[in-house]
Order: sequence, then C-alpha cells, then structure tokens
Amino acid sequence: MLALLTVIPAVASLVAAWPLANLATSGGPWGFMAILIVVPVAQIVFAVPIVRYLGWGKVARDAWAIRPTRADILHLFRFHGSNLVAFAGGILAFLVLPPLIVEHYGLDHNGFFRVAWLLCAQQLSAMLMSLAVYALPALSSSQDEATRTRTTDDIAVMVTILSIPLMGLVILFQPLVIKILLTDAFLPAIDTLRWMLIGNYFKTMQWLFVSSSMSRGHLAMFTTTELCFNFGLLGLGLFAVATPPAAAPIPWFIGIEGLGMLYCGLYVVTSLLSAVWSVRQYGYLPARRTILVWLLGAAVLAACSVATWGLRHVDWTNSLLFSLAVVGTPLLLLDHDRRTRLIAMVARLRGRPAAPPTDRDSLKS
Repeated sequence: MLALLTVIPAVASLVAAWPLANLATSGGPWGFMAILIVVPVAQIVFAVPIVRYLGWGKVARDAWAIRPTRADILHLFRFHGSNLVAFAGGILAFLVLPPLIVEHYGLDHNGFFRVAWLLCAQQLSAMLMSLAVYALPALSSSQDEATRTRTTDDIAVMVTILSIPLMGLVILFQPLVIKILLTDAFLPAIDTLRWMLIGNYFKTMQWLFVSSSMSRGHLAMFTTTELCFNFGLLGLGLFAVATPPAAAPIPWFIGIEGLGMLYCGLYVVTSLLSAVWSVRQYGYLPARRTILVWLLGAAVLAACSVATWGLRHVDWTNSLLFSLAVVGTPLLLLDHDRRTRLIAMVARLRGRPAAPPTDRDSLKS
C-alpha cells in the first residue's frame, strides 16, 4: 500500500504537469500553486479510501487518546532536530555558492551547475525513495538481528542491481539525456554531471548503512554523514568558486567542474565512513558477493566515464558496447536460486509455463 501511495501521486503529477505548466507560464498564479499542491492532494484523495478499507481509521482515532511519553517527545525532537541541522548545511551551501559562481564564472555556469545538480538529485531520489518505501518499514519491523541482517542483505542486492545500470546508462548517454530534457545549450553541464553521477553511486551504499542505523532509532550516523557532506561542500567549495579562475588556489580544482569533483569525493568519504561505522557499531557488512559486484560496478562506471570523457555527443559504438557491461554486471549477483526465480518470472510475463525444477532445486526445497 505504501508503494501504491507513492506511485499514484507521481503519476498524477505527471499527468497534470503539462496543463499546469502552460497555465503557470501564461501568467496565472494558480498554475504555480497547483503544481505545489497536486502531489499532497493526490496522496490524501487516494489514502482516505485505502485507510477506510484496511480499517485503520479506528487505529488512528485510538492513537489520539494516547498521551505521548516524555521519551517519545524527546525522540521526535532529536529526529527532526537532526534532520534540520543536517540539511541546514545544504541550504547554506546553495545560498553561498551560486552567487559566487555568477560573480566569477557567469550566469551560464550557474545554470550548468544547477542542471547537473537537479539531474543528479532527481535520479538519486527516484531510486532511493522507491526503495525506502520498502526498506525502512521492513528493517524497523525486524524482530532480531538475524532477520535484520537478511533483510539488509536483500536490500543491498536491490541497491546494487538498480544503481549500476541507472548510473551507467546516464553516464554513457548524458548528451542525449540533456538534449531530451533541456536543450543543446546545457551540454557543458556534462563536465560537472559526470563526477556527480559517480558520487551518486557511492551515495547509494551510504544510504543502505544509514537506513539500517535509522531503523534501530539511531540518528548519529545520518547526522554525521549529512553534516560532513553539506558543510564539506560549502567549505571546500569556496576553493573552487570563491576566486576568478586565474587566481584559484588549486589550478585543477576550479569552477563548477571542481564542485562536481568535490561532490564525488565527499560521497566517497562519507560512504566509507558509514561502512566503517556499520562494522564497528553493528558488525554488519553486505555479503562478500554483493561487495565484489558493487566494486566491479564502480570500476565499470569509471570506465564508462573515461570512455565518454569530454564528449558533447553520444559515441553510439562505444556507448552500446559499454551498455552491455553496465547491464550485465548486476547479473553476477544472480545465484542459482535468483536465476530460477527470474526465469520463472519472465516465463509468467510471456505467458509460458516455467521449466520444471531440477533435482538440485528439489533437494534445496
């Protein structure tokens, strides 16, 4: 049901986007207001009948009669306070860095930076928000550490399978993506975008460890990693954009490409920090096979980035060849059981009966 309530508002906003955008550009303020409220309104409209169908209305009414304890209130304050402090750095960075980009590099570079940031943020949130709908409730409801470990391992497999092709295909076809979504004028954003996409890959594994920690009610890992990234971006980003290119303190670390390098480097550091934290605090790392495939995926993404470095057009020959590696690498995570389930699922989709189980399958069951 959570997945349904996540997908339906997204579809509703997609359907309403074109007419509302036309209304907004025609000078009508109602268009801008409608764009902001269409998602929450769609969630409420579809959530009410679902809540009534599941009988959760009585549970919600009974909850109003329960007085929260002091510990509950303090926990909520700590949770929301941690979020507020962590994201304050990101807000501050966007208040400080763009004006410096405009002053020393021009409005066009500020536009390129914002395009790269927007594409990366949308790409990352599209995957992590959909996974979070399943991950956080499943991890929080785990009754013991063994169950939590198995659930986290399954989520790690999903993260790896989804992130390698998602990041890799965008890296290979960056010019095409920008031309479809925007115009040729924004192609210079590729210089920043290629670094950020690799950073996003590391962010996915950081998200796994942070989600596991938060499901236990522990907020320190989330707060620390977010503070390191946001204030690191603000503080170190000044070295890239606070001076004109000729006066930059680090010659190769300048402008919006320098910010892209910083974005990538910070997520490498914070993902390693979260992994070490997870091992020391909870004794958890994903299964060795998952780690090896994830590392291989990082190498494949780096190779894709090198193969398309500096291009403002799609090299179809190389891109299609590397696409095979990008799509094929996650398949290494499919052991015998997962391959059997995948073949059965494909057979059902094609309307054909799956192959009968082998003796090996019978012994396993």
